[in-house]
Amino acid sequence: MGSLDFLFSAMIIPDIESDEDKERISFIYDYIKRSIESNENSLRSSDTKLASIIALSGTYLLLIKTLPIKPFTEEAISYTCYSLIFLKILVCICLIIAIIFAFVGFIPKKYNNETSPSRLIELRNKCKTTQYIKLEIIYTWLEELDEFDRLRDDKAKYVKYSLISLSAAAISATLNLLLASLIPIL
Repeated sequence: MGSLDFLFSAMIIPDIESDEDKERISFIYDYIKRSIESNENSLRSSDTKLASIIALSGTYLLLIKTLPIKPFTEEAISYTCYSLIFLKILVCICLIIAIIFAFVGFIPKKYNNETSPSRLIELRNKCKTTQYIKLEIIYTWLEELDEFDRLRDDKAKYVKYSLISLSAAAISATLNLLLASLIPIL
């Protein structure tokens, strides 16, 4: 049963003919519409961030081969060389984790709480004014807002985890370069 079906089935139709009621309904309708548009923009922004993380991680993976690995020449610096290999492996692992989180964030999630056009036509035949139809849309959008909030939070979580992994990779690569530059001094 739709949001307003209970009203029509019991023939209890509230009076929303006053200008004040129409103004309230229009205000709520416009407010929820702006909220949905804001959430859609937020989802698009998260998708852009996830795509950027994937592109940056892919570029870093190509550059990993340029990270130094020094040959084991002396016993004194062999642990430093092992550290270089370890850091290079850590960079790869962090980048792979970042890419996985970004791809998981891109996996499409099902949401569709829109009021169908056939439902609106059915309501048009039952309702005295467009205010009832606006109310039906408002109820549907309220459900949609909850779904958008959940989707936005999920995507933000994946962006956060991807950025943490990407940052760990960058820090590990920097440590690798610093350590490699210290080897001639040792």
